Amino acid sequence: MTSFPWARFGVYSAALVGIGYGLMKATTPSEAQLYNEMAPDLRRKVDAARATRLAREAEMKKQVDAQISVFLLFILPFLHLGYFGQEVLITIASYFCRLSPRSRQRP
Repeated sequence: MTSFPWARFGVYSAALVGIGYGLMKATTPSEAQLYNEMAPDLRRKVDAARATRLAREAEMKKQVDAQISVFLLFILPFLHLGYFGQEVLITIASYFCRLSPRSRQRP
């Protein structure tokens, strides 16, 4: 029984992957090139989508900051209390979930 030529297989496999990667890098335009080649109406749509995404990310960051501050102010002090602390955490969490405007929205 002959042995499988692992070294040659490895070299050919690496060469094939390298060629594929080189072709991808050579033929795929960068984001700036793609944006510059777009029609003006598509650029406006992309700019509007980008502005919407940035506004959504800023709103999400504000919500995360608020949740972190709620955690630090209300929940963190009860973590060392054992079972009683867990009950308090559940009560606080359910209270804030009911107040959350996102909990009333449907997807």
